[in-house]
Amino acid sequence: MRNRGQSHRWSLYRDACIDCRTTDRPHAAHGLCTRCFQRRKAAGTLPTERIHRWSPVADACVRCGSADRKHCAIGMCKRCYNQIHFATEHGRQSLRAAWKKYRSSQRGKLRRREWNELPTSSEAGRRRTRMSRDRSHGIACEPIPVGYEQLVLVAFEFRCANCGAQGKLVLDHHVPIQAGRQLLHNAVPLCPSCNRKKGAKRPEDFYSAWKQVEIAVALWEVRSKSDSESAPASTHESTAPGYGLEPRALADRIAVLPDDERAILETLLSRLEEGRQRYGVWNVEDGREYPAETLDEVIDALHYCAAGLVRMRRRAGP
Repeated sequence: MRNRGQSHRWSLYRDACIDCRTTDRPHAAHGLCTRCFQRRKAAGTLPTERIHRWSPVADACVRCGSADRKHCAIGMCKRCYNQIHFATEHGRQSLRAAWKKYRSSQRGKLRRREWNELPTSSEAGRRRTRMSRDRSHGIACEPIPVGYEQLVLVAFEFRCANCGAQGKLVLDHHVPIQAGRQLLHNAVPLCPSCNRKKGAKRPEDFYSAWKQVEIAVALWEVRSKSDSESAPASTHESTAPGYGLEPRALADRIAVLPDDERAILETLLSRLEEGRQRYGVWNVEDGREYPAETLDEVIDALHYCAAGLVRMRRRAGP
């Protein structure tokens, strides 16, 4: 980036001494050579007017022609110089090195800690950052309402959705951002450790079946409260599809079940999840004849049981 063709001037602002016009003697000050400077200093007639150029080589930026911004290097302002410098591989490497050095410095760590500990009143900055990240992945996202972060934290009781830890929490995309889902109605609080472990995994690859039900209930509650605050005139008395009661009431009923009954329910949920991955989402209004198919499945189950008994008898021997 150095301008190797740049000529060396006699002084910073002059091409020769302003008195004798010589360039043989070195510059002293005020545009005077050493001899003229001593002579005028003794006589008390040193120049009082100072010349301040924009830079030693130009009166304005040689690229954009502006003199409003400060000179950076080789006759260019800082913005123009950075545009050229950071477009090169060496410039990008130097930028990454400078950013890494700043993040590891005391000031960088302090600023990062201050950012992570911002109160809810400063949520607007984090909200803009999250929306910008969604858009950078090509997602046409809806605006995140102010206060959405607090709704999510309250719904999850200010705990990590995976391990239940309290303290520092971040909003994670429940369905990964790589799958095209924005953060709105998809935010789950996680501690930094669980957030790193989850990464870009899908929910079914990271959470247990029972944990997925709990998260789905909390997300439904966040969405209903968010919609009610954005549209106060509307009522939200609808029930969760397929249950006949609100998800929170369903979760309360499941929470009081004995351990064995909860284990049976978790097995059924796991089986339902496997069927959804293999055949798609369950739809009770698909026009199928469920009673007849159920009888066929029961007969097949009896066949499986009979085959299992035959296998056990054969292994046991006569």
